[in-house]
Amino acid sequence: KFEIPRITQSFVLNNPQRIVIYMKEELTECEKIILPFARIFYLNKHHIKEEIVRIMPHVERMLSNQEEYMFAYNNVEIPLRIADILYIEKEDKFLVYHTKRGEFRERKSMVASHDFAKNNFLWIHASYLVNMQHITQMTPDTVYLQKIKLPIARARKNEVSEQIRKYVRLR
Repeated sequence: KFEIPRITQSFVLNNPQRIVIYMKEELTECEKIILPFARIFYLNKHHIKEEIVRIMPHVERMLSNQEEYMFAYNNVEIPLRIADILYIEKEDKFLVYHTKRGEFRERKSMVASHDFAKNNFLWIHASYLVNMQHITQMTPDTVYLQKIKLPIARARKNEVSEQIRKYVRLR
C-alpha cells in the first residue's frame, strides 16, 4: 500500500536521511537490483534473512555518512555532518569545507583531511578532496557536483575513474 507515488514522495524524497524497505511476496527483476544511491529497498518476505544480508552493506554505508567532523574556528568547535560536505579545497594555509550549509574555513593542511577517505572522499587533485556521494557527472578531465565543476589532475585520471566505478558498483 506504500507504493503509491505520493506516499513515496512524502516518506523518501522530502527526507534525505530516510530509508524505506518494502516487504513483498515476489520481486520484479527491477526490484531485485539495488540501484546506485537507492534509499528504497524491496525484500522478498519469504527469504528475509538472505535479503537483509543483501542490503546491509548499502544500509551500513548510508549510516556511516551520518558521522560528524568537528570543525574548529577561533577556539570554537562546530559539528559538520560529513555527508553534508560536498568537497574540501586547499586554499593557501586553509582548508575550505564546501557544504550544503555554506563554506567553512579552517587553518589546517590537506594531509589532515586523509581521515575523510574512509567516508567515500576521493582525491581528484592536489587541491580537491571530493565526497563521491555528491558526484553527479564525470568527464575525463572534470568532476561535476551539481553545478560545481572541479578539475581532475592528469596524474590521477585513471585512479579517479576506477574509484568512482567501484563506488557506484558497491552502491
